[in-house]
Amino acid sequence: MKILVVSLLRLGDFVMHVPAIAGLKNKYPRAKIDVLCHRPVAAMQPMLPIVDRWWTLDRDELQAGLGRAEIPMLTAFDVLREQCEAINAEKYDLIVNLTQTHFSGYLMGYFVARAKLGLTHNPNGGSDFHSPWFRYLDEHADDRDVFHFADVFAQASETFGEARRWPLVLTPKGDAEVRALGLPRGREWIAIQALTSDDKKNWGVETWATWLAQMRERRPGSHFVLIGAPNEKERLQAILERVADSEKFIALAILSLEGVLSLLQRVTLLVTGDTSIKHLANAGRCRVVELALGSSDFRRTGIYRDNSLIVSAKLACAPCPHSGGCTQSRHECARQVGANEFAAVVDLYLQDDWNALRALALGADFSIRRTRVVAMGFWYAQDVSGRAAEDTLQDWIERSAWKFLLSSEEKGRVPSVGTEIYRLKTEINDLVPLAGLEPLLAKLDFIEKELGAKHSTFTAGLREFEQSKNDSAGQSTFDLSGLRTRQNRLRFLEKEIEIKMKMVRSLKTQLVEKA
Repeated sequence: MKILVVSLLRLGDFVMHVPAIAGLKNKYPRAKIDVLCHRPVAAMQPMLPIVDRWWTLDRDELQAGLGRAEIPMLTAFDVLREQCEAINAEKYDLIVNLTQTHFSGYLMGYFVARAKLGLTHNPNGGSDFHSPWFRYLDEHADDRDVFHFADVFAQASETFGEARRWPLVLTPKGDAEVRALGLPRGREWIAIQALTSDDKKNWGVETWATWLAQMRERRPGSHFVLIGAPNEKERLQAILERVADSEKFIALAILSLEGVLSLLQRVTLLVTGDTSIKHLANAGRCRVVELALGSSDFRRTGIYRDNSLIVSAKLACAPCPHSGGCTQSRHECARQVGANEFAAVVDLYLQDDWNALRALALGADFSIRRTRVVAMGFWYAQDVSGRAAEDTLQDWIERSAWKFLLSSEEKGRVPSVGTEIYRLKTEINDLVPLAGLEPLLAKLDFIEKELGAKHSTFTAGLREFEQSKNDSAGQSTFDLSGLRTRQNRLRFLEKEIEIKMKMVRSLKTQLVEKA
């Protein structure tokens, strides 16, 4: 069997696709798995041996070719067509599109394969998703409460029930780069990825310098290593220049991706913004504290490792769009997370002092969340303060219902709602000590009333549909097709409400028995 995975986004996005690729390899152990990626992403090749062949497209070069006067107008199209024809000549059995962009959809429409998964624009002008999970990703792109991308891609790739794995391997080149740093053994090393590709996600040179000084006071035995690419060296040097005696406890590491992966196996902790390095840490052994600022959307792309921390601002504008600048007069999300407070968070985390972290979170201007994969089988970042435990419960009900419904639509999948409820009950046992029974029961009562009102609305909508169908007798097929689409949507939403209602009532019974 031959499988092609299409992943044409940036490096960090590709690393989030790795569990889906690993899942496909596990599902089809004898399959030849190839990848079509953006050219810079091919730097991952030495670390991902489960991929047999790396096809690359340089999106930037293709776009530049369309606008350069010295290059014939159709050259970029010719180059793209030649590569697509070469891919079609491989006669893939399955092509999986993890990119979900219009460009990748058009490519999928051109590719020939026995089976396809993911967004595909067909010759009739329509689009196919081939999986309810991919459709969910498209329809809920603007929602605030969504599944982590790694969960969606793994589920959509039909690798159900598997733990998300990042099977990246260390390389001799990476190990040699780390040895060349000469980091003394026997010390606590904390790695820092201070810079990101988006200024809105950056904390600032002065703030990082203040934080490093605070960390030295709190953990005098610790040493630090600033990670960066060659084009980031000058800005990292600016941080070092602002820290007194930095040469005594801070190392500068300009590394390749292979070198970073090796380093992450040796340090105690990685402190990072929203970068590809953060996603590489999913394959490492170190602990992680993520600073999610600006356009960082931790709900979709947060660090996936269990028992990690995500620190983010409490602002209505966060996360902001990647495109465009900051809408505030000042970089408020960066200002809200103070260097001294963030140093306290990292120090307490390294001490595993969760009671102190909870007390700090209750009084902080920013949020502190602890990551884990919950019993229901999806990633979640839970507020360590416990202040929003009832909102956490609502999130779990929402996602569990969607997981049940989307999995039910998959071919050959007949999950049990009773199993989902049992898993929810297991997780509630941990919420009760944080919030108490009364707030959780009150939240369930509220959700039940809200669901009842929605159910009445959708029931009326279905009755309206039946009347519309009767009134449309003899009209064009196109009109009837639109009515059928509306009917199917209403029935799906009605089913969603029914599943949530079952979950809520069962959970209420469970909590009342505890009281």
